[in-house]
Amino acid sequence: MFDKSKYIDAYNSANYRSIRIRVRKDDPLVNEQLDGVKGSLNSYVVGLIRKDAYKHRSHNFINDEVLIDFPVCPPLERLIDQAEQADFENRYEIYMNVVDAIDVRAKREVMHHRLTESQWNKLLLRYCL
Repeated sequence: MFDKSKYIDAYNSANYRSIRIRVRKDDPLVNEQLDGVKGSLNSYVVGLIRKDAYKHRSHNFINDEVLIDFPVCPPLERLIDQAEQADFENRYEIYMNVVDAIDVRAKREVMHHRLTESQWNKLLLRYCL
C-alpha cells in the first residue's frame, strides 16, 4: 500500500536541505522582525541568504566595479535577478539572453523617462553589453 507520508519524507530528504535556527526570546529586534514576516518564514530566510550570497561573491560575466545605485522598476529588477542567477550558475547562453532583455526593458524605461540615459549606460556597463 502507498504510504504518502514516507513518499513525502523521501522526496524532501532527496531534494531539500533542512536547517534549524534558534532565536533568543530576549532579542526584541530579531523577534519583532520574525513576527512581522509576511508569508513563509522559509522563503524569508532563503531570500536573506540569497541576497547575502549575491552581495559577497565574485561574478563570471558581471562587471563588479559598476554598481546599480538607483531604483529600477519591478520587471527590470526581476531581469537583473535572473541575470545574477545565470551568472552564478555560469550559464552564459541564458545570461546573454537575459542581458538582452535588460537592454530592451531599460530602453523602454528611458523612452518613458523613468530612467536616465546615464543610468541605462550604467546597466550596460555592469552587465557587459
